Amino acid sequence: MSARPRQLPKRALGRYRKLLLARLTELRSELRIESERADAGLPLDEQEHARRSHDEYISNSLNDLTWMELRQVEGALERLEKNGFGLCQDCGDAIPPKRLDVIPWASYCLGCEERGEAGDLVSRG
Repeated sequence: MSARPRQLPKRALGRYRKLLLARLTELRSELRIESERADAGLPLDEQEHARRSHDEYISNSLNDLTWMELRQVEGALERLEKNGFGLCQDCGDAIPPKRLDVIPWASYCLGCEERGEAGDLVSRG
């Protein structure tokens, strides 16, 4: 780990906060819509039931991904409040702004993310 990187400028932090809050709103809306669809249960014939079961399986998988992203966005907002935003949660180095521009909720620098995907990091909490 290198020396503690400087905090991002306030203007950049404000921009990332807006991006994160907008994404948080989108994700909550997506989950609410899916919940409302699931509640609209009508009697189904066998073929329709099979199709809907498959659709629900796909929807549940997407909901899992949505919930995971929602938790990541919430974590990024928490790091913003605690002055840890933009710092890799593994090595502590600064996450490059280009990466944060694409994935503002990124918790890891690219090197640590790649090591984690390869199974080299024990805990990805």
